[in-house]
Amino acid sequence: MSLDEVLDIETFDGVRRTIRNSAVPIRDANGAIAGAIAINEDVSAREAADRDLKDSLTQLRMLTARLMRAQDDERRRIAQLLHDSTAQHLAALKMLLARLERAPHGLGDSERQALTECISLADLSMEDVRTLSYLLYPPFLDDMGLASALRWYTAGFAERSGTQVALELPSSLARLSPEMETALFRVVQEALINIHRHAGSETACIRLRSDAERLVLEIDDRGRGISSAALEQILAGGGTAGVGIASMSERIKQLGGRLNITSSPHGTTVRVELPLAKGGD
Repeated sequence: MSLDEVLDIETFDGVRRTIRNSAVPIRDANGAIAGAIAINEDVSAREAADRDLKDSLTQLRMLTARLMRAQDDERRRIAQLLHDSTAQHLAALKMLLARLERAPHGLGDSERQALTECISLADLSMEDVRTLSYLLYPPFLDDMGLASALRWYTAGFAERSGTQVALELPSSLARLSPEMETALFRVVQEALINIHRHAGSETACIRLRSDAERLVLEIDDRGRGISSAALEQILAGGGTAGVGIASMSERIKQLGGRLNITSSPHGTTVRVELPLAKGGD
């Protein structure tokens, strides 16, 4: 007996066909095989459509990977421009304003007050530009690695949001590939933003651990949680949070890993597993 056996055959006219074959024996009263019922279904068109779909999905994933690399390159370029150009122009503006403030004559009290406010605004603008530059692409990620970038980002996030963030990192974390470090940093960034916007949690915990074969990242909160229906919609890419999570998941898939989200009324956990190359990082 055979059921749903797929066979590639060549027909009498030389055309290749894909046949799905099922055969069931017919037995007589003594249990001996007296015949068989065979069903052959031509599934060539269906198999061709499946192959085309798989090819399309492969091409889509390749295009997605190229788009993500281009997005990271553009973020890096804009961050560099902000740091090297805009921030420097603001610093020069502040110095010129300070020279005017120190001028002994020619300014009344109201003008000096306005000048002082201009200097304060220049300071705030410099800080905003610096923060935006680092959020787009932290220089620590390229220069010092993932651990330093996470320490910098979580400290700044805690200060800006008021959320207490616990960061648990290995005592020594070897450098990973640039693609892996960027993907993990973006997962943490997106997860913390969602905690601040949606979870209502006063705390968050980030744990990173690794062994010879895999690396595991977990981000926990103690917020209101996500309903099953909402979580299903988010994982499908729906809503603002869903778009970010879909992007995170695709980044991890590109690296051969997986992203999983579990939630209850007591909080939510984002978990990432990534394989590590044998004999290396």
